[in-house]
Amino acid sequence: MAGTATSAEWQLAIPFAAIGVPLLVTGVVMMRRRISARLSGALVDAEVVSREAHRISAADRRAAGDPSGSTVVPRLRYLDAGGQERIARLDHQARQRLRSEGYRLRYPLGARVRVRIDPRRPDIAYDDTIGSMVVFPGLLASAGLLMSLLALGIYFGS
Repeated sequence: MAGTATSAEWQLAIPFAAIGVPLLVTGVVMMRRRISARLSGALVDAEVVSREAHRISAADRRAAGDPSGSTVVPRLRYLDAGGQERIARLDHQARQRLRSEGYRLRYPLGARVRVRIDPRRPDIAYDDTIGSMVVFPGLLASAGLLMSLLALGIYFGS
């Protein structure tokens, strides 16, 4: 009889673990990369040279309450420490349009922005704000840890 209870508990814990572990790993990896960039990277002035657009499905637009339908990943041109011109992509997608047109104008073509470049990954540019560098990866890692702990609690609890 105890075998069936353990089996049922394990089956209940699987969805929590299946969601929690990837979130935790993703958040920790993102945080590690950003901390590394923050500690050893250089703050550079870059120019937006292109934007790679990604379409969002109509169902996802309705769920998010956003009528725009696309996000963009800006491509930035900068000079590295050796004076060589490089192209990097921003490490996250940005909404192309929101109800308040302000965010769409954050990365217009030709705009000058300050970004952080990790010398070990010169093709990735990081927005140097605290929200981008720490808050989002921290939320992912925290959610993953919580879900993983719930899975362990379900499995080993009772």
